[in-house]
Amino acid sequence: MSLTAYYEIIDSTVAENQAHYLIRLIPDHPMYAGHFPDLAVMPGVVQLQLIEELLSKSLNHNLRLKSSKNIKFLKMILPTEFQIIKIVLTWKIDELIQLQAEIQSLHELPSIITKYQAQFEIIR
Repeated sequence: MSLTAYYEIIDSTVAENQAHYLIRLIPDHPMYAGHFPDLAVMPGVVQLQLIEELLSKSLNHNLRLKSSKNIKFLKMILPTEFQIIKIVLTWKIDELIQLQAEIQSLHELPSIITKYQAQFEIIR
């Protein structure tokens, strides 16, 4: 399932083993309002799906999650407050794709909102 209805990419840089994305969240999308009553928030599972989609886009391959080692949701993403977020992906490819990802705020310190480590395989 693609989440592109929830966000738009406003800038991206992809290098050999790293990518940076600036993402504009669409705050009036109904998905945000459905997670907690009276508090629009980006669900954690949506954050992880967004990271997977951007990794897939960066590598130009369809991917399958093999394992998640470490997931830290350090702050809620409220789309009315964090309309633009930065996503930093760093990977190493051996038998699997070893990913380290961060979602960052551009407006607050500390800037890290979410940290994620996972392994993916390429779907052939």
